[in-house]
Amino acid sequence: RTCIVGNKAVYDQNKQNLQQAIGGRAILLNGEIVDQATARDPRPAIAYSTDKKVYLFIGDGRQTAWSNGFSTFEMAKLFKAIGAHSAVYMAGGNSAMAVLKNSAGTAFDVITKPSGPLDAWIINSWLISTKAE
Repeated sequence: RTCIVGNKAVYDQNKQNLQQAIGGRAILLNGEIVDQATARDPRPAIAYSTDKKVYLFIGDGRQTAWSNGFSTFEMAKLFKAIGAHSAVYMAGGNSAMAVLKNSAGTAFDVITKPSGPLDAWIINSWLISTKAE
């Protein structure tokens, strides 16, 4: 499988072969930072490396005592530093949160600190699961 990050023209060229797709804005493309924005907010992003590693990032923000947030430029620099090839920033703000199943396996707990109410609309999400042993 191959990860592809690009604009509408890249999508149009590859759409017949896609198995999964998610929308966002490219911040790192072919190893080069393509987004220099410096405004800080809660942000989620996903990246991949040429050796097929996938990196997920969710950063809290808008809470001065906890976290001021992250800029897309800071996220792109981080991804590049850890060896990512391309990265996409997704819709952020209050909906940038991470949830993890509790140790008893009976419920899901929010493990980040969202900046507002937990009933925000969630436009995109990632689900990672493992097979039980």
